[in-house]
Amino acid sequence: MRLLLTRPREDSAALAKILRARGHEPLVEPLLDIRFDDDVTIDASRYRAVLATSANGIRGLMRTRAIAPLRALPLFAVGPATARQARAAGFEEVHTAGGDVDKLGAFIAGNLPAAGKPLLHVSGKAAAGDLKAMLATHGFDVERIILYEAVKATGFSPAARALLRLPGGVLLYSPRTAAIFTKLAAALGDLSPELHFYCLSPAVADKLTALKFKTIHVARRPDQKALLDLL
Repeated sequence: MRLLLTRPREDSAALAKILRARGHEPLVEPLLDIRFDDDVTIDASRYRAVLATSANGIRGLMRTRAIAPLRALPLFAVGPATARQARAAGFEEVHTAGGDVDKLGAFIAGNLPAAGKPLLHVSGKAAAGDLKAMLATHGFDVERIILYEAVKATGFSPAARALLRLPGGVLLYSPRTAAIFTKLAAALGDLSPELHFYCLSPAVADKLTALKFKTIHVARRPDQKALLDLL
């Protein structure tokens, strides 16, 4: 199947290898360009745990000098992909929540005492949910540090425009990416009525309501394995 991959380039490149091995024809078309802030400084001694709501938060952390001492702290990841990135970065104690910020907040509140040093939340400029406010209701002190910005695409490439006029599929991992796709698709106009949209969660699928032609599939769990099982 022809598949449009909309994740940031590094994530889509890894996904493309998996899909080619399964006989698909992926096209990498990032709808978000990740731009890291290499001027951030972090005092690792201030914190007792790290919270990560995206794999790019971990990648941004790896670009700082604080990564070495922070590896000794427990890390709480929003989902399996972020957890894998954390382990690849050298974190040994990695806890995984159920794939969204609400579940991550509930998991932390249920497994970590509120008293003590602040928790470090590494994220992008635009973050899903408000983890700091959520945990504040349970008595936690959370400090959020922004390590990157995800800049929206302003149009589709010629190859993507051609693919979207043919039978195939589009993989969408986040509500923000789905919203960007919907806006760009409206400007493009004539999408194939035989396109299928594969969404990581109902929140992602909700952003596609404005599309004229749509066959939407939603993963039974918000993780990549469940999403790829739909193909």
